[in-house]
Amino acid sequence: MSAQSDDRLHAVMLIWHGVAGGTEADYLNWHTSEHMTERLDLPGFIRGRRAHSPECVEQPYISIYEADEADTFGSQTYRDRVNSPTPWSRRLHPKIINVIRGVFDMLAVRGAGVARSTLTIRMGASSVSPAQLAATAAELCESVSKLSGVTSVRFGLAHRDATTSTTATDRGPDAADRVNAVLLVDSYDSALLRAQCSHIVGLAQASGLTIQPESYAVYDVAYVLNSREPRGVSMISREPAPDDTI
Repeated sequence: MSAQSDDRLHAVMLIWHGVAGGTEADYLNWHTSEHMTERLDLPGFIRGRRAHSPECVEQPYISIYEADEADTFGSQTYRDRVNSPTPWSRRLHPKIINVIRGVFDMLAVRGAGVARSTLTIRMGASSVSPAQLAATAAELCESVSKLSGVTSVRFGLAHRDATTSTTATDRGPDAADRVNAVLLVDSYDSALLRAQCSHIVGLAQASGLTIQPESYAVYDVAYVLNSREPRGVSMISREPAPDDTI
């Protein structure tokens, strides 16, 4: 695995969340057919993915958006789009629960691509001095990248301005207030990644990072969309479910 960072990726927005019971099918239809395509049409967005963790009770879903820079997620263009939701979005937003949203600048990246499963670890970094944080991030990513099955490792630092930007629909606790950093680990082997969780958490804790028991989970990727998909390709359009199904 190369020790070089991937300078093409500068920031990610992570939205951990749940979905109210009985709404999952409509949510998956909406997120795939409408929501993610809206986001990836915005300037600066590179790629989006949705993933699911059967083990995570409070936030079994995660949306991961990659952008050229963190300010993309706090831009006026983004805010205007979010604050003008479609009827389908307005109906589903109250059903999206237990939201934790964070925007993170990448400090270190090893590897590339999107693999089958992603381990996300929300971390506190207050015990690591700012002068040491970049080196700590690089060393941690390098160590984790050597594990079997790992395809990429990304260490991000919370970007407070973009994280706390006020919108009508991106609600929930702001990660910048309680999550200083995040570690994202991709693997092509879901079972192996789950078996390595405790070891990876231990490596992060040994680096001086703080991790709560409920702050990490492995998510299996369900859908990925690239902003550079050929524009000649027509997206599949599905009708929203009737209101009485929710």
